[in-house]
Amino acid sequence: MDFESINSANLELMDSKNFTFEDKLELFNLKKSELYLKLNEIHDRLQTARKNGASKEESLAIVNEGRKISDEIDAITPIIQILEKKRKTQEYEEMRAKRREEEELKRKADEAAKLEKQAREKEFWLNIESKMNNRIANVADKILDILKVQIVPSTECVEMNDKFIKILFNYSEKDFEALIGGKADKIIEKKAGTHKGKKKEAIKSPYKLKNATGYEDTTPLDEFDRAVLGVIASEYLAGNRYTTVNIIFRALIGKVGEVGIYPNKNQKESIIQAVIKLMACIGDFSGFSESFSKMHYTDKKGNELKFRSASLLSAVIVDAKINGQVMDGVIYFKNDLQLFIIADAKSQIIRYNHELLNVPNQNNTPRIIAIKKYVIRRICEIKLHKQLVPTITFNDVFKKARMENSTRDTKRDARNNIIKLFEHLKEQNFITDFEIVQRKNSFSGVKFSY
Repeated sequence: MDFESINSANLELMDSKNFTFEDKLELFNLKKSELYLKLNEIHDRLQTARKNGASKEESLAIVNEGRKISDEIDAITPIIQILEKKRKTQEYEEMRAKRREEEELKRKADEAAKLEKQAREKEFWLNIESKMNNRIANVADKILDILKVQIVPSTECVEMNDKFIKILFNYSEKDFEALIGGKADKIIEKKAGTHKGKKKEAIKSPYKLKNATGYEDTTPLDEFDRAVLGVIASEYLAGNRYTTVNIIFRALIGKVGEVGIYPNKNQKESIIQAVIKLMACIGDFSGFSESFSKMHYTDKKGNELKFRSASLLSAVIVDAKINGQVMDGVIYFKNDLQLFIIADAKSQIIRYNHELLNVPNQNNTPRIIAIKKYVIRRICEIKLHKQLVPTITFNDVFKKARMENSTRDTKRDARNNIIKLFEHLKEQNFITDFEIVQRKNSFSGVKFSY
């Protein structure tokens, strides 16, 4: 059995190979047993190392190896639980079906003996068949409801907008490769001052990124990845612990809850790729625990905030029944979204209605979606900070969308889409008016009022 080809965070690989859920359950249980054996071996190695007087660094390396195995076990466990529930459901359904069959056969035999005429007998059996089919359908619905998940998509867009997020999604390709390769740390400077009458030290908040094992992509996180993460944060805050690619797509284009709206193949692949990348990038956020303590940042109940190493998106992909329809590739959120907690503690959260993204007659490519999200977020920023000039420059948008080296035609199309967005925002009363800014015989940006 090729365990190396199985990604514990993604069941889609096994679905593509037509694995039954019994096969999946067997594979994951075997994998879990294998991991526990490795964990025991690591424990024995640690004990031996300590007896032999190993250095602190050698012992810590063994401990970290054990923690990695424990994280893999934690990732597999919820998947096994879901598969176990499916197996029990199937066994229950088979038992009920067999019992119904035996009862119906007995009743048919008893009733048939009482029938005097063939016409009455035929009519009677048709009636019995109809009732039997209804009963089978009702029982099947009840069984499927065991795995039923109800999702009410959020109509509010939530954007994390602290300095940490801005840096994280704005790396150059070279810097990002160094960061996930463990060759560089990013430092966020915090100035000294006071907070609520208390002296605040000058501190640094370090964080590191690395890739999950086997993940090859080293392209930087971009504005589209950030847009997808914003939708997931919105769903998480709405109390949903599951979402789907379709729900994410509708939120990205401002058509939450509309029926018959589905992403095309390229749009779907872009969203899945963004989700996988967010799941694969692991951040060491532990440095924020000390930093936030010194700056007196707390949660809503006044408790100290503690952070740990975790994926930017701590989730797995499972099968479930969403709003009555059995679907695969459902995204299940395992833990709190640490990126949101960091931004929320600093009151750096932006909220707006999803309808602002629903620009008529616009081709919603990942680039256009990223541009719309950035422009709206920037307008929200300007509204919050009155000292900022109410102007969006095209060059700034091109930079955020990584379009500096795009052709003139591509940039022209992007400018036209930005203008369409401003027309829509005016219709939605998000802004009162706007005008195109011209500089040296070329269009440089859009100035707006609100």
